[in-house]
Amino acid sequence: MAIVYDTFVWCPSTQSSADGTFSTLTAQFGDGYAQEAGNGLHTESQNWNLMFVGKSPTIAPILNFIKIHQGYRAFLWTPPLSDEPRYYKVKTYSLNPSGADVFSLSLTFTEAFKP
Repeated sequence: MAIVYDTFVWCPSTQSSADGTFSTLTAQFGDGYAQEAGNGLHTESQNWNLMFVGKSPTIAPILNFIKIHQGYRAFLWTPPLSDEPRYYKVKTYSLNPSGADVFSLSLTFTEAFKP
């Protein structure tokens, strides 16, 4: 039976950012020459720092989604400038109350790879 992954559907604020990393292998030779190649099937990985700001009816479902996945269950999310969803996990989050039932929720999406 195929595994069905949940999809993260909320839109983050404009304060969000991404870090991309390419995984490479390097062979350094004695004459200064280096040979490089991609490492594995997925040579690029992305981490996204996402921010959500709103009242509790907006923030609570996002936080609940993250808690259900408990840091080890992957979910699908389509990052900006991407045509296809990718797998991500959230291991840490930060919830900050601002008063008047307004909260800011910071999430770090770490890309996960599935076969």
